[in-house]
Amino acid sequence: MSRGAPGVPLVILPSDGAVRARPHLGDAAWDALDAALAALVGLRRALRFATLPLAQLPAFGGAVDALRAFVDELPPPELVSQAIGMPASPVHAYFGVCVAPLTPDECAAQVATIAFRALVDLRYAPIDLNDAAAEIEAMTAMLAAFHDYRTSSNGARGGIGGTDRSSYVPRGDGLERWIAVHHLYFVLNLFAASAVADAADAVARDDDDRAAALLAEATTYVRGFSAAMVHSGAIASDYYGEVVRPTMQPPAVPVLLTGSMQTEHAAYRAALGLFIGRLAQPFRTLVREHRELAVARGALLDADLLDVERHICVAHALVRDDHSLVQHAQAPDNAVAALRRIRHARAARYCELVRYGDALLADGVYEVAR
Repeated sequence: MSRGAPGVPLVILPSDGAVRARPHLGDAAWDALDAALAALVGLRRALRFATLPLAQLPAFGGAVDALRAFVDELPPPELVSQAIGMPASPVHAYFGVCVAPLTPDECAAQVATIAFRALVDLRYAPIDLNDAAAEIEAMTAMLAAFHDYRTSSNGARGGIGGTDRSSYVPRGDGLERWIAVHHLYFVLNLFAASAVADAADAVARDDDDRAAALLAEATTYVRGFSAAMVHSGAIASDYYGEVVRPTMQPPAVPVLLTGSMQTEHAAYRAALGLFIGRLAQPFRTLVREHRELAVARGALLDADLLDVERHICVAHALVRDDHSLVQHAQAPDNAVAALRRIRHARAARYCELVRYGDALLADGVYEVAR
């Protein structure tokens, strides 16, 4: 199956979805990670009152350089080249994603490389500064998750500088942005799925404080993958229609592509469904029992609802009133209407679980999604 943008290198995601791994890095790599985290935090701070475009902020170049230095200290892709299997879905084949058993070090290398490329493309992408901030916060949280597991190297392999893993650098091409930033979208979904699944386990153990902390982490990832979705689609509608969209349908690919084929987002949705099933008390009940957990759950569900609402906005901007690729020309709905139905059902399900639910939905105007 044809890749959408062969110029963007393949990425490899762990076949078990375990992205929140425990890498055992050398001291040089840990030091580079410390510097990258500090630079990303500094960039996020600079965005708080920014009036200049992101690329004009002095902190932006420093963050790019620091993250590049960390990437170049990590295992090269050749270490997993023999383990690459077939893409897990047609979407993977198109976006240049493979899955394979990865060591924690290899997983960290893939995640950091994906984050680096997306960060560099922010130099060119015309997105809102608040979306850039959400994306940078999520990148920081991903890398900080590795840092949380820091252990002494104990003679482990040191840095392997000079591997030049960052040799591919985005230069603002719209189709390459569509591909490279979707890589970040995929991996953030996996991070969100992992955090939510762990929160569900914490609820089962009656560890509500731990569950609340994990939900807060997951909310950062959800807001980040919403921003990455907007970032990937930061292209003109005519460009999308004439350049990008044809790459996702025959004859460029053998099957029409649809977001329902995204296994990473499916993993996140499954984890969220599991969590809601384990913690189904209405907000007004839960807030009396454990306020922090009720607020954390509400924030996650609010971010999840906003994600589909923003998806509607992106779809409308890029395809307007057209059908999705998998809808036939005479279908009664278009792409936006189909997403709105998802939004309404999701809002109905969350109405009693969040502080500010939609009262109309509570009165049964829309069917509740089960």
